Amino acid sequence: MRFSFAIVSMATATVELLVAPRGARAAVLTPTGPGTEEVNAQGHREGIRPGWEASAGIGSGFSGTYGLGYEGRLGYTLPVGAYFGAQVQAFYGQGAVDQKAHGTFFGVEGGYKLYPLPPVEIRPYLFLGPAFITEVSTNPTTVSSKTGFAVQPGALATYHLGPAFVGGDFRFLATPGPFGVALMGTVGLGL
Repeated sequence: MRFSFAIVSMATATVELLVAPRGARAAVLTPTGPGTEEVNAQGHREGIRPGWEASAGIGSGFSGTYGLGYEGRLGYTLPVGAYFGAQVQAFYGQGAVDQKAHGTFFGVEGGYKLYPLPPVEIRPYLFLGPAFITEVSTNPTTVSSKTGFAVQPGALATYHLGPAFVGGDFRFLATPGPFGVALMGTVGLGL
């Protein structure tokens, strides 16, 4: 239900942008949701708005095991800019016969929000959690499944529009092997 609310909210904000007068557009575009930077009337930065945010992404891991991927996040931002949350990721790669390579990750992440400009967020983070990986080789056909502990350093870059945001997520799939990199396009909403 919250996901449906997020989609309706983002669609409403887009329509408002298209039909609103110029002065009203500035108000709609001003970052207002949890996890965004607070700026006072004089333009001085006052910290980060605390609160919950959720996001979803789709992209690729650019390898045989980590092909098409998607992710979902839910996290909380503290007033000092520290971010803590939970995340799930799934990647689907190459296949052979009736087997398909894939990787699934569940875990927690911690990061810190930086704002070079009020609407632009850069968040370096570290993801930690269990990993379930199946690798498929085609010549000869072999299937190898393993469970391990994932360590994934990365960075999220987003542009905030009111309570919503769009951006990109880059991560190193460091452990367990196979090593890879992933790039996801992401959309989200402060709750």
